[in-house]
Amino acid sequence: MPTKDLPSISPETTAPPTPKPNRNKKRLHLALALIGLWIASDSFFIVQPSEMAGLRRMGSLITKQPIGSGLHFKLPLLDAADTIQVSLDRSVIDDMDVYTADNQKITISIGLTERIPPNAVFRLLYDTGRTGSFDIKGNISQVAKDRALRVFARHNTQNISEKREEIAHLMTKEIGSAVKEYFGIDVIDVQIINLQYSKEFVESNEKAVKQKNIALAAQYEVQKIKAEAEQAVARSKGEAEANRTKAEGEAAARIARAKGDADSRLLAAAAEAKAADLVNEATARGLHLKGQAYAQFPALVTIAAIEQLFSRWQGQVPSTMIGGVSGNLPTLLNLALPNLTAPSNSAPPQQ
Repeated sequence: MPTKDLPSISPETTAPPTPKPNRNKKRLHLALALIGLWIASDSFFIVQPSEMAGLRRMGSLITKQPIGSGLHFKLPLLDAADTIQVSLDRSVIDDMDVYTADNQKITISIGLTERIPPNAVFRLLYDTGRTGSFDIKGNISQVAKDRALRVFARHNTQNISEKREEIAHLMTKEIGSAVKEYFGIDVIDVQIINLQYSKEFVESNEKAVKQKNIALAAQYEVQKIKAEAEQAVARSKGEAEANRTKAEGEAAARIARAKGDADSRLLAAAAEAKAADLVNEATARGLHLKGQAYAQFPALVTIAAIEQLFSRWQGQVPSTMIGGVSGNLPTLLNLALPNLTAPSNSAPPQQ
């Protein structure tokens, strides 16, 4: 098969095509736009509501007062803004070893609630540690540890739990005073988050508590026995008092009965004596009246004698006759009876 001659390729036809000028211009424009955006973005900064800022130009502070929240402009590439949080903040310091007055180690964790006032912004940004807020927490932590050691060194280990609130108050006062002096920060409160005693102290304290419980149990038993004895004594005393009261009541009743009987006998004797007095008085009065009657009527004496004679008479005529005449009773009566005629107004005969 016959071959055909291929056309020869010259060197000019194999060389790469040269770039077009329009593509290079686009790349240049894109780079310029990016540089412009970067410069534009670096010409302003934003401060959040919880922050304040300071502005430096070529390393020198150019603002006289802290910059508040909002959008602020600066020179790109020349100015730099430094921000710091000024809102209420809380930091925690963990596993801090302190020693008490009786040389016991306690591991504590504390929480600090603080706030940065506006007049301390530049001081914290440029006078404390590195520029910005990088070293603030570390510096506060060192001061807080030192003041906590001082506070705990004033108390014995046995009183820590009892005086925990008092210790926290003292730490707030002393840490707050030092942090305010060194950094201008206001410490609002200090809380003891965790408190851990040494193993030796815990064991000795448990042993002491156990012994105390044993002593309390023994004391309770003694008090129980004492109370039971006191109750027995009280019951005996009550029974004795009741018996004494009963005996006194019975004695009083017997005395009252005896007194009543004596009073009755005395009243009876008094009544008898009164009756006897009345009888004697009546008898005397009767004798007196009879005497007056005898004195006024002498014949009554004879009548009384006859009455006495008849009271002794047994119903028989006496054998002895007056004047030797037997059976002459009228003669006897005539001899015995005087003249019954009422006396004259003349005085009665003398007795």
